[in-house]
Amino acid sequence: MTLEHIGKPSRDRHLIRYFLNGQFLRFALVGLSNFLVSFGVFQLCLLGLAPSQMKIPSSQFISYSAGILWSFLWNRHVTFASAGPVARQAARFLLLQVIFLAASTVLITVGVQRARLAPTVAWFLVMTIITVANFVLSRQWVFK
Repeated sequence: MTLEHIGKPSRDRHLIRYFLNGQFLRFALVGLSNFLVSFGVFQLCLLGLAPSQMKIPSSQFISYSAGILWSFLWNRHVTFASAGPVARQAARFLLLQVIFLAASTVLITVGVQRARLAPTVAWFLVMTIITVANFVLSRQWVFK
């Protein structure tokens, strides 16, 4: 580090402020509640759906769909406090979530069927990555 960097905000400090400000904390709380809703629905589906090769993807589809509605309402009003056009934001949010749904369903299924991970382990791994991507794109594109 040279002397010219002293007193200037670094890119790292900016990134830390970006993730640690109140908005990210609100996102994390909404995410926690969304986790409880979608994980609970996922577990109920695993218990309630008949055994088949479609059980895992069907469980993820149903649980993720429940999470989409929950997440949109809470993120729009609590996390991003958006007053933008609801229809545009809903369409963008839905498009983003459909992409994440497809990606997560494929990745969880591959994790279970090919990597022999337990469904819950595969779900946790995949949904961690999806959550971070969801925050960044929701903040920069959906609710901007």
